[in-house]
Amino acid sequence: MGRILIDLKKVFLTLFILTSLFLTSSEPVSFRSALFSSAYYPKYKKYKFNEPLIGIKFDLEIYNMFEYFGVGGSANISLVSLHNKVAKYQTYKAYVHRFWNVREDKSFFLHGFYAGIKQTNISYDDYDTSLNHDIYMSRPALGYNVQSEVWGFNVCWTLNEEEKTKWEYEVIFRNNSGIVMLIGGSINGTIPGMKSEFFIYSGYEYMF
Repeated sequence: MGRILIDLKKVFLTLFILTSLFLTSSEPVSFRSALFSSAYYPKYKKYKFNEPLIGIKFDLEIYNMFEYFGVGGSANISLVSLHNKVAKYQTYKAYVHRFWNVREDKSFFLHGFYAGIKQTNISYDDYDTSLNHDIYMSRPALGYNVQSEVWGFNVCWTLNEEEKTKWEYEVIFRNNSGIVMLIGGSINGTIPGMKSEFFIYSGYEYMF
């Protein structure tokens, strides 16, 4: 729990610093916040869909802080692990984005790029040696995001523990009541021996 609080503090401190850089802007600012339940499935040797890591995910976006520039962040925290090898999986992101966006009543469309830092914490038992490993790593994150009031997708480039390219992707579905579902995964996993990852998020978002 102490490690989670430290990482959350880092994310919010980074967001505060980034926000402070844009305080002189006169552009109209809008916000998005979201809370999800999450199910994470690592392909560590093979997928075990009856052994997910269950947790929660928070998102925060601030748009149009200076022209079309803004900041964002997220925290994905596993609370219960049913996996027999992976005991913990946590990710934290903080980034600057440049999203072109249009809003009319309840409809909107935005797209653009973002760049920032991704912190990943994972605890797992090695399949070959049965030794436990606790990994804490920070990697760059570069991505492209497209969103509308009914759908969206996100593609992100980052690096895994071995500093090899890891592509992450997600498809978003939402309705006008704020209910959102995300389905996604990755090409290459977080650690050696993990070929890919799959996840499902469902929850509620609020935009204003």
